[in-house]
Amino acid sequence: METSYHENYIRQLHHLLDAVKKSEKRFVEAAEHVDTAEYKNLFNHYIDERVNIITELKEAITKLGGTLSSGDQAEIERPHSTEAKTNPDIKKEQPILERVRTSEREVLEAYDEVLQGTILEEFNLKTLLMGHRLTISEAFTELDKRYFAHFKLSQPY
Repeated sequence: METSYHENYIRQLHHLLDAVKKSEKRFVEAAEHVDTAEYKNLFNHYIDERVNIITELKEAITKLGGTLSSGDQAEIERPHSTEAKTNPDIKKEQPILERVRTSEREVLEAYDEVLQGTILEEFNLKTLLMGHRLTISEAFTELDKRYFAHFKLSQPY
């Protein structure tokens, strides 16, 4: 028996849901380990974006008749501390930026993979996923810019 389009779409949406949940987790970890309020605020902003994307993916899955596992229902706890040091440690923040950059690149690759398939034939899903991809791409671009700015600062002349 052939897999229906809805079953295929549900499987692809679950793949994206897993990728975005990993991204959210990385931002939570990053927010816990950075020293500056600027980066804590930035990462918390990206956590909010990922929470919205996760919610929209869950809604799309259920609209197609898919089910969510118990792990999909759980929410990640945010870091509680917003204390920031006045002298940030560039050497500490650079690897954190690298990890979240890498994570975002992986999410973009997952979206690109899904958007190359038959899901593009479903207009509402295509529109939803293209919006998600744009949001994630903007975050990646900002993280990339900040990472290379830190990289330049940490290099001896």
